[in-house]
Amino acid sequence: MSEPTSSPDLPPVAGISHVGLSVADLDAAVDFWTRVMGFEVTTRMPGLCFVVHREARLGFGLTDHGGAARGVFDERHTGLDHLALAVLDTGALQAWADRLDAHDVPNSGVVPTDSGWHLNVRGPDRFPLELFVMSPAAAAAFGLDSPDQAVARSGRT
Repeated sequence: MSEPTSSPDLPPVAGISHVGLSVADLDAAVDFWTRVMGFEVTTRMPGLCFVVHREARLGFGLTDHGGAARGVFDERHTGLDHLALAVLDTGALQAWADRLDAHDVPNSGVVPTDSGWHLNVRGPDRFPLELFVMSPAAAAAFGLDSPDQAVARSGRT
């Protein structure tokens, strides 16, 4: 793995602040991210809602752009393919599958792959969400000491 580029004039980046998602149905998106995925609403105003998962230190800004967002998500267009949320182990991944089933959210079930185990689901507007447990072998192939190093999170306590 190549060493990170450093330069005295390169400003630091601390991590991901939040992810902004355009949604056609703001109420459906808020319901999915709160009721199904366990996020909480921190800000709500016409056309915009900010939801956070405090434990994961992850936030989403959901906006319908004043009603201008239309259609469904298509990962075959340039841009985002899918969003993968890290899950600690296969037991927790199975618990997510059970939760999705309990909320009548269609999903792939837990599927083993060469890189680990994943659970795929489509949120509102067919937004592709993957819940993922990386295998130690995949972490090693990425030049990481363990799958934990593949999870983006603050180094601060």
